[in-house]
Amino acid sequence: MNKAKGQQELNLTQSDRVSTRIQKSLKELGLPPLMSTDKVVGYIYESTNYDQFKRLEGNRDVTNARKEKIKRSVEAVGQRESCVTVNSKMEIIDGQGRVDAFADMQLPVHYVFDPDAGLRECQHLNVGMSNWTLPNFIGSYAVCGNEDYIFLQELIAQYNKTLLPVIVWTVCNGTYNSSVDPVKEGQFKVRLPKKKITEKLDYLQRYVPHLMEYGGRTREALIALSFCYDQEGIDRERLFEKVVENLPGNPSFQSVRFALRWIEKKYSKGLRTKIIHFESLFDDEERKNRRASAKARYSKKGK
Repeated sequence: MNKAKGQQELNLTQSDRVSTRIQKSLKELGLPPLMSTDKVVGYIYESTNYDQFKRLEGNRDVTNARKEKIKRSVEAVGQRESCVTVNSKMEIIDGQGRVDAFADMQLPVHYVFDPDAGLRECQHLNVGMSNWTLPNFIGSYAVCGNEDYIFLQELIAQYNKTLLPVIVWTVCNGTYNSSVDPVKEGQFKVRLPKKKITEKLDYLQRYVPHLMEYGGRTREALIALSFCYDQEGIDRERLFEKVVENLPGNPSFQSVRFALRWIEKKYSKGLRTKIIHFESLFDDEERKNRRASAKARYSKKGK
């Protein structure tokens, strides 16, 4: 009998032996047993050697507000945060705020390995925790040395933060597609001469204090003004004067198209020369962009 039992144990794989110990521990703790379909696939480690955890280059900084929030959670309900994830280099993929907070509190860090994870995985994991803002993504690629993102980050630092959407659209080759997914995914490219970009932003910056004081939906207004700026034959100084002059009427720019209609009406009033139909031109631009996007998707699918 004992011989048979010994032979049976010899035939157990390491995973089986671990599962057996886990089943015993679960029973002692009064917890439900592992189901027959369950298996052990990894380990959770614990450490108070905080220095071994490394910051992943390109990851966003940990704010004091984030650390304090974690500390308050621990004080309220105990250390119940999910495990920190590190790669094979001990770079933190998910949980750098927890590591910093636990180090301050002298609490052990529980962590698991995701050996091949890097910056892209880090970004996607963190979106589900505390959403990455557009500047977070831009800063992430900039710190890794991407020249296009370094330039974009410089623009954001130089100009009023209200201009951020316009900066992105302007630098993205003058397109007015509202999607910033390519910027977030590291596909952003500077396609216009930098001097042309800064000249346009210097002009748009003049509108910001007036829009902030009188206008509604500043973002939509700035995108519309960015489009108007690019149109052939536009008198940019007249555009500025007419928009600023009529802003005290407190227009509510519900959309870019609404803003374009309002701008066209104010710009064209009393104008003897040919009127520029901004909304129609914008629709033409939108159709052109949709065709280009569809062509790019088809081409990519064909490969």
